[in-house]
Amino acid sequence: MATSSQEDLEKEFIGQSNDITVELARLKHEFGKEYKPLIQRELVDVPMDKEHDGKDNNDDDDETLAQFKLMSFNVLADGLSTIYDAADTRFSHADRRCLHFSYRGFRLIEEITRWKPDVITAQEVDRIQFFKHYLSPLGYKCVHTVKPQSACLRIGNKVGKQLPPDGSAVFFNSSTFALVKDYKFGKHVDRGAPKDIRNLAVAVAHLKHKQRQNKEIIVCSTHFKAMLTMQSEEQRLRQLCYLLPKLRGLSAEHGDIPLFIGCDFNAPATAFGDFFPYAYQSMMNGKYLHDVLKMFLDPQNKNTSTQQEEKEKEKELSIAQRCIKQHDFSKDGKMAQNVVELLKAKNCEFGYGLQLKSAYCFGEYDGKKYGDNPLFTCYSPFDNNHFGIDFILFDERKAKVQVTQLLSTPKEKSLLMPNWEYPSDHLAVMASFKI
Repeated sequence: MATSSQEDLEKEFIGQSNDITVELARLKHEFGKEYKPLIQRELVDVPMDKEHDGKDNNDDDDETLAQFKLMSFNVLADGLSTIYDAADTRFSHADRRCLHFSYRGFRLIEEITRWKPDVITAQEVDRIQFFKHYLSPLGYKCVHTVKPQSACLRIGNKVGKQLPPDGSAVFFNSSTFALVKDYKFGKHVDRGAPKDIRNLAVAVAHLKHKQRQNKEIIVCSTHFKAMLTMQSEEQRLRQLCYLLPKLRGLSAEHGDIPLFIGCDFNAPATAFGDFFPYAYQSMMNGKYLHDVLKMFLDPQNKNTSTQQEEKEKEKELSIAQRCIKQHDFSKDGKMAQNVVELLKAKNCEFGYGLQLKSAYCFGEYDGKKYGDNPLFTCYSPFDNNHFGIDFILFDERKAKVQVTQLLSTPKEKSLLMPNWEYPSDHLAVMASFKI
């Protein structure tokens, strides 16, 4: 049972009403000229899904299909916003007033509700009661789990303030979906979990569409290990080896229903400087990565194709596969061997038994080409750079999944977040689907 201090902590920042429009009007009056509209974005149609026989995704004649919008959003935990630790200067670019959750919290709700998603996978959720307070009146229910070793707790201990732990959540609109069952994965809830998955916290919801009751989905929200180092990349691989077989098993248990993963992956889909995305490629191009690494590690297994044959083969490669083919693995020390051995030991050599695709690879807008993920979904103050590290992934081994719309991401890479115009250091990403 919650103590009075815990209850007060959970209610902190909740306004006088549960109506977000009322609270936003109050903010606008309170901050005057400092208050800015959220950055301009738009839902972009994906007119043709090239993976499904050229079928037009916007053809609504098939009334058997279920349609829904899924958003993934790292909301920047209040405890990680630098407000509580004066020594933390990560967001020194921002006016400290716009970093306070008394401002940011309402703008986070605004960013969510202006796009009316049916499902939200959220990361770094520490003020869970705040989100419930403003999303529940709009019909949302949630599954939430916390990180066992949340950095928010460490910061709270450092500054002598009780702060709630952050974690992952799946919110779903109860007018669109009914909850069949929820699951939570991680060391704190799974006694059989290996120690090497560290601080992974996973919220999963098995949902049934209310209008198309033969349509069910499994939705996962999680947040992977941070930092672009080979050590962190191995950690992400270990987290994938733990999580993806579990999700595959859940999907298979219910007739291979579609699986959706919204995550802050904390690593980009493509090479960045000396960093190569082993973990992302192991999910999306597992067999091709395995074959290339085996060829690299075994000098006897040389490619006997002619130069012309190689050119013809390269034409058939996806953008991601070309990233693998062009990388010099000799620069990564023993990483290639470690990856092959780890995936083999975990029986996860070929894409973890899934056929994962990234929703954002299906559209073109503002210079983003078909087959590419956005280059910018997160601002990293550590090296003053922008990365595309937030993904909506889906598996379609059995059921076909159509991507019909994408929420655009800004081209402007000088945008430093959070700020008055955007309440997180991550952009929300969103896709509309038909199943």
